[in-house]
Amino acid sequence: MAKMLRYFTQYWSNSTWDREKEMAQTEPIFRHTAGELFRARGVKRGDIVYGITVRRGTLFVAGKIEVGKICGKAEAAASLGSDDLWEASEHIVASAGTRKNFELAVSPEITEQLLFVGSDGSKSLKFKAPGVLDQQTLRGVRELEPRSAALLDQTLPGLKSLDSKGTRERADKPMEPFPEGVVDSADYFEGSRKNVAVNVYERNAKARESCIAHYGLDCFICGFNFKMVYGHDGEGFIHVHHLKPLSEIRSGYRLNPVKDLRPVCPNCHAMIHKRIPAYTIEEMKRLIDRAAQTKTRSSC
Repeated sequence: MAKMLRYFTQYWSNSTWDREKEMAQTEPIFRHTAGELFRARGVKRGDIVYGITVRRGTLFVAGKIEVGKICGKAEAAASLGSDDLWEASEHIVASAGTRKNFELAVSPEITEQLLFVGSDGSKSLKFKAPGVLDQQTLRGVRELEPRSAALLDQTLPGLKSLDSKGTRERADKPMEPFPEGVVDSADYFEGSRKNVAVNVYERNAKARESCIAHYGLDCFICGFNFKMVYGHDGEGFIHVHHLKPLSEIRSGYRLNPVKDLRPVCPNCHAMIHKRIPAYTIEEMKRLIDRAAQTKTRSSC
């Protein structure tokens, strides 16, 4: 019988996060983490571990790894070819990992939907105030429910297999099928994409309003307008996309709403971030034009 895939979050302190961010300049792939609770929480080979932190009430996800093995520091150092590792009794050496992205904020809408495995059922996260996450609620290692892992996966690039020959792209393992009566994975992924792609910089309401005032509420890529389709309930709804990659944004970044932002629908926004580096607006428009031409030829 196949092993049931399990998903875990590991909380990194803000200081650890900053240290790993500096190291990512020379090692961009997430291939190692360390701690004291992996075995106690039931983490095993093949499971998925997400590296997370909380800053100013916002959840950040650096990436995820597929557990290759859990071992001591000396064995991990030999496997990784480096002894610059955390001081911990348990080290995970990954069999696959994503690229690290320390600017990847999870939207409050997604964060509020996350559920964790508890001794007496599902557990949601605690908030100090609306949209302000309590960082204590994620300390240590916690097991994430598969459907919630799928939500986080919508914000992350694909895994890269790791071996002695370097890295190579690979498709993520499919999620375990949901029990009968639960919405299936296709519907679930579609729904999550509608909520994803809101980043922390979009909280500047004035910048968002200025962008919309200049460009309007039509998707800048495909032209979709929520009010035209959904009526009053769709009025004023649109995502706002940052043209400048998040990895290039620093604390001193000065945002120009007209030059740096574009209104896009959730579908186009999800597709923009389907790869790293993200698709440009022009590339997205060409994808749509190409697909339309292919459809026209096939219908002739």
